[in-house]
Amino acid sequence: MNFSGKIEYWEQSTNGTWSLFAVNPSDNFSVYNFCGKFGSCNLNDNKLPCKCLPGFMPHVPQKWYSGDFSDGCTKNLMSCGDTFLNLKMMNIGRKPEQSHQVGNETECKELCLKNCDCSYTYDEKSCLIWTQELVNLQEEYVEGYNLSIRVAISDIEPTVQNCEPCGTNMIPYPLSTSSNCGDPMYFSFNCNTTSGQVSFKALGGTYRVASIYQNTSKFFIQVMDVGSLRLNQSLPFNLTTPRNSSSNVSSRVTDDVEIVWEPPLEPLCNLPADCKD
Repeated sequence: MNFSGKIEYWEQSTNGTWSLFAVNPSDNFSVYNFCGKFGSCNLNDNKLPCKCLPGFMPHVPQKWYSGDFSDGCTKNLMSCGDTFLNLKMMNIGRKPEQSHQVGNETECKELCLKNCDCSYTYDEKSCLIWTQELVNLQEEYVEGYNLSIRVAISDIEPTVQNCEPCGTNMIPYPLSTSSNCGDPMYFSFNCNTTSGQVSFKALGGTYRVASIYQNTSKFFIQVMDVGSLRLNQSLPFNLTTPRNSSSNVSSRVTDDVEIVWEPPLEPLCNLPADCKD
C-alpha cells in the first residue's frame, strides 16, 4: 500500500528489477461513491469527474468546487414534485428497497409517487423502487437502468422556453436541442435519448459535449483533431483556446475545447405563455 492508501501490485523480472503492474483503485471512479449521493460520474468525461443530477445542487459547495465530492448533492427544492427526471444507462450502487410485479410503467410510477423521495425503473412488468439516497451513480453504463427520479418541474425546466434535460445534462436557455425549445439561433445541439448524452453540431462534424456552464455561458466539447473543428461564423458560438486534457481516465480523447455562446436577443412573445419568463 502506498502513501495515498492505494494498493500497488509489483512484479519482478528475470533480471531482478521490479516494475509496477497494477494499482487499485485504478482511478477515482473505482472508489466507492466517489461523487457522493445524487452525484454522477462518467468515465468518458475528461474535464468534469462528477456532477449533480438536474434538480440537485452540491450539498457543501465549497468542498464540491474544490474537488471533494464526497458530500454529494441535495435537491434544489425539498417539496414533493410530480415530475420525473428520466436518466438512461445508469449504474446504481445500491439495491432497490422495493420490488413489484406490475402491468405497466404507469402502475410502477403510481407506486413510486406514494413516497416523496423515490426513484424507479420499469422493465417487462418488473418495477424496482429506491426510497433512499442514490449512491455510486455512473452514466453510460452498458448494462445500466433507465432510471426515473422524482423532482419538482421548476428544478429541471425553470422557464417554459427551456429544453428538457438530456440525461444528466441541463440545457440552459438559449441553447436548443429541438425546434420547439430554446432559441432557434442556438439549435446546434442534439440529445441522444438512448444514452442521455448531448452533442454539438459544427461545420467540421459532430462532437460530444462534456459539460455546460450556464453562469459563464460556455461549454466544452471533446475533439480528437482540433484542426478539423470549424464553427459557423453566422451562429452565436465562439471558439476559445483549446486546452489539452490532463485526465488519465480515457486516452481516446485528446482535447477538451471551450466554446462560449453570445447573449441571445430578447425572445418574441407570439403567445401569452411565451411572455411569462
